[in-house]
Amino acid sequence: MPVPDGSVWAAQEVPPSVVASTTPVPAHVEPTAQPTLGEAKATPASELSSVTVEDCAMGGAESVSAWSGSAWLAATSQRFDPETGCDTIDVAPTSTPGLASLGTGIALVPTGTVPLGYDVARANGGIDNEGIPWAGSAANRLPAGVHGVSLASDPETAGYWLLTSDGGIENFAAPWSGSPKADGGVGHNPVVAIASAPGGELVLRLNGGVDNFGAAWHGSLADRLPTGVHAVGIATDWATGGYWVLTSDGGVFNFAAPWYGSPKADGGVGSNPAVAIAADGEGYLVARADGGVDNQGTAWFGSLAGRLPAGVSLVGVAADGPSGGYWLLTSNGGVYNFAAPWYGSPKADGGIGANAVVGIAAP
Repeated sequence: MPVPDGSVWAAQEVPPSVVASTTPVPAHVEPTAQPTLGEAKATPASELSSVTVEDCAMGGAESVSAWSGSAWLAATSQRFDPETGCDTIDVAPTSTPGLASLGTGIALVPTGTVPLGYDVARANGGIDNEGIPWAGSAANRLPAGVHGVSLASDPETAGYWLLTSDGGIENFAAPWSGSPKADGGVGHNPVVAIASAPGGELVLRLNGGVDNFGAAWHGSLADRLPTGVHAVGIATDWATGGYWVLTSDGGVFNFAAPWYGSPKADGGVGSNPAVAIAADGEGYLVARADGGVDNQGTAWFGSLAGRLPAGVSLVGVAADGPSGGYWLLTSNGGVYNFAAPWYGSPKADGGIGANAVVGIAAP
């Protein structure tokens, strides 16, 4: 059997074989799509004393929750009509949602559902929200020489954490538990990725080290990597609270999480390095620079291998829990969906200009 790249989760465990779909679902290349959550907006909201909103996209639910800017809260005044299947929401100055929300837009979802979509982080600290509410960004607020590095979503609030090159963690509608910057900085060991985990976040260093903030620490690869190999990605196993660390040579190292295989164990990556990893509750997906996707313990639905234009490379991958599919982010701001719904992309919204994309994350 393959030899695991990292610590063995259970000595008697035989890594499962890679699951590959015999009928991969092709990506829908940059189609036009609409968010699945209800939205209401009015300008100027300050001239209104009250507003009534009717939401008929209930999906079988009988009430809605509204985005408060930090969490999804039950609308305080709403009436469901079983005959029409619609919910009527009263919006007043002190209600949830409140009148002040109309200026930026009220976001509503049926109670009991999770808003679907993804966020894309930019090098300047900006955040592009596609299909889910925007909770803020660090756009044009980062010090000179500091840039955005990676993004992680908070599954409890649908907010997110932005990791910056100086080791800072900027939190938006998500709790702050600390950062490498606050602990003394990064020195000569840069940060490369961030992942949400039970209780907080995990930050990965270039040398394979893992910094834990509010989350449990189960080990790292610090100072254990061969010359020329560096850490590139980290993903959390929410079932165990452990995590997987991906290295540039395609190795996947497991810490308090089961090992399902790796590109390195399957023959190596050659000149096509691994760049990102995402977990989907079944196993994990490893993204390659050329747009390829290696599935380990989970289903494969296609990739962009051999399809990217010259000068464009893969930047990140995010798993879609409800569908079991995934999204791939490319360096030109494109988001490509595989067995997952498409909500938009920076490329489709006008392009990225000189402001590179650095990561993609979904709640």
